[in-house]
Amino acid sequence: MKKYTYYSTFFATTFFFVLNASAFFKASLDTKFNYYLSPVQFTNLSQTIVNIKPRIIYSSKKNNKSNYFYADIGALISSELLDSHPIIPELFFLYNLKSTKFKNKTLVFGRKKIKWSLLEENWKLGLLEPYFNANPLRPEKQGLFGIFYKQVTTNFLFRLFASPIFLPHQSGAVDLKNGNIKVHNRWNSFIYYDTAVGKKINYSLQDIDIYNFLQKWSLGLWAKKKIFNFGSRKNNQTMYLTASYFYKPYSDPYVYVNISDKAGDTTKPLDVLVKIKSVMHHIAFFEMQLKQKNFSEYISVAIDKPKKLSFLNNAKYSALVNKNILAFGFKYKNLFRGINFGGIYTKFNIIQQSVFSAEKDLRGIDDIYGYPYKTAFFVKANQKNILFASDEFFVKYTQILSSKVDILSIKYTKTLKNHILTLGFDILGHPFSEQVGGVFASNVSNDFIYIGWKYQL
Repeated sequence: MKKYTYYSTFFATTFFFVLNASAFFKASLDTKFNYYLSPVQFTNLSQTIVNIKPRIIYSSKKNNKSNYFYADIGALISSELLDSHPIIPELFFLYNLKSTKFKNKTLVFGRKKIKWSLLEENWKLGLLEPYFNANPLRPEKQGLFGIFYKQVTTNFLFRLFASPIFLPHQSGAVDLKNGNIKVHNRWNSFIYYDTAVGKKINYSLQDIDIYNFLQKWSLGLWAKKKIFNFGSRKNNQTMYLTASYFYKPYSDPYVYVNISDKAGDTTKPLDVLVKIKSVMHHIAFFEMQLKQKNFSEYISVAIDKPKKLSFLNNAKYSALVNKNILAFGFKYKNLFRGINFGGIYTKFNIIQQSVFSAEKDLRGIDDIYGYPYKTAFFVKANQKNILFASDEFFVKYTQILSSKVDILSIKYTKTLKNHILTLGFDILGHPFSEQVGGVFASNVSNDFIYIGWKYQL
């Protein structure tokens, strides 16, 4: 019964509070027809993908002092059936602690999204919270699961977080069957070969105890302090300092292989055993933000130190390298004029890293070789029914070689009562590393046109 203790306790509590009268309820059904302009070689994936996304948002919140239950539950149902996923960004109960000395103390039980870091929030690095990455260039944030404590005063905000369970990223489906790898999502950048050294490769996946895999403790503390506030009411300027520390698993588990080969026997396949481990890491963020009416600038420092792993004979090795980030960012937002733009300059302490320490770069671009620094800009303009968005990522691989990644989106939206119709396209220009890698060169053409219909209550 221990295996089901956390789940049964949580869901029994949530169902009790669902019986309260709802203060807010919203349901929607989003259907999108996607046509990709080129096929994916070496797979049977269709160029036409249909996605259906049902979603329900429920809240029993009645006022700012009430206890309430909140749920944001949905799913992605794909025409590639094995690439269908449940999506639960938030599902929690919030309890207000009654206090006279402080304005507010709250406890949250469940899964909740929180803006822990400006660098994390604006550029979706996935270092703290997991994401739904069916399309890694358009990741959908999901909250951490656990217990959250929040305390607020006039100029200070403090949070504590603890959890015995960690839920990793949700990404495109990859299946191992009969010794072969089957990719069900065209955005999945899983590298594999069918043959090597003249032999067929036979893939197998190590048995995984899901409960033990997910049962990893996470701890975190976070504090935000308002330093000063000056300027007129029309042009108010406020400076904040934020510091946080987390000890938790990486949102992406570490994947590695054991290879066994009978030398000289060409009749026997090359056996490749795929293994998956959770990697714990210490990560700290220190940020300073100057916030104005429509404009904000920030400096962010992230210190990421992964824990060593045991592979053979209990010897511990560093599967991932330390990654320290210094970032300068800015963001402008004018809702009246429908303009939103920003930029970032980041500097890493890594000049080159191995394929075995590969992680995700900004917006899901594959970080294979390690980059000395990255610069990026984004622009969004929304005029009437047309949304234009452009993301530019400037990447330097060596002192000589550099490249640029472009993501261009145009979307037309028409609202008819409860119905929303959309027509748009996404064009992606790819980084230099994917062309050099060779394996990627046949699997990167993901420009697509889409038509969508959404119905919401």
